[in-house]
Amino acid sequence: MFNLQKITDKIAAGKVPVGSHVGFDSPILTEALAGCGFDFIWIDAEHSAIDKKDIQNHLLACRAAGVAGIVRVPWNDHVFIKSVLDMGADGIIVPMVRSLEEARTAAAATHYPPNGVRGMGTRRAVNYSMWDKAEYTANEDKHIWTIVQIEHVDVVKDLEAIAALPGISGFVIGPNDYAMSMNTQEHRYTAASPEAKSEFDRIGEILRKTGKPFGVSGAYSEQFVKDWLGRGANWLCMNFDFNYIVNGGKAVLKGTHETLDALGQAY
Repeated sequence: MFNLQKITDKIAAGKVPVGSHVGFDSPILTEALAGCGFDFIWIDAEHSAIDKKDIQNHLLACRAAGVAGIVRVPWNDHVFIKSVLDMGADGIIVPMVRSLEEARTAAAATHYPPNGVRGMGTRRAVNYSMWDKAEYTANEDKHIWTIVQIEHVDVVKDLEAIAALPGISGFVIGPNDYAMSMNTQEHRYTAASPEAKSEFDRIGEILRKTGKPFGVSGAYSEQFVKDWLGRGANWLCMNFDFNYIVNGGKAVLKGTHETLDALGQAY
């Protein structure tokens, strides 16, 4: 049935759920990645060409594979969010939230009245009424993650207040965009800059005190995992579908060239 609990139960038990991103339109890639053992798939509708039909197909693959399907929507738009939730998304990630008011808008979009503005059209979200619709609508925060993405310096001042908002499930840090938001005419920052790392340490300290779970999105490395677990991250989402294809292709080509070199064969 509902798959969000596969993430939240792990966090409650002190374990670290691990997911991966997809941005291509093929649900077959989602099915394959889910089969690798990831706890959830982050379906990225912000930085990709996928449309609503593609999102639904990815969610179909997630449900078939028994993993949670979390959708990063293009923007803090309650109309788009409503339709994605009705497709059966287990959670919504709202990008570039920069203020308490924007976080309120995100929370309202994922909740029914009187707690929000979500329209009634559950459909696939409750397996076409074969699951308990009343239970689903009465327990929105149990079945749907409303995640605020921290990727701009402006939001840091409001983090504690956002965490206290009803309907906000937690946070995810986008290190690259956050570092870029620090840019000035005199200086450019990357996620590896000491100043950016200091900001990430400060954000981790603030979020740990709120008691709300938070995760991070990025490219896998051993150091990345160590750094963010050290900051208190409760969940990790790493690498995109294209990373596996490109890295796998490069590895095969490199290995083949090395073998050809050893055989004295030109290529």
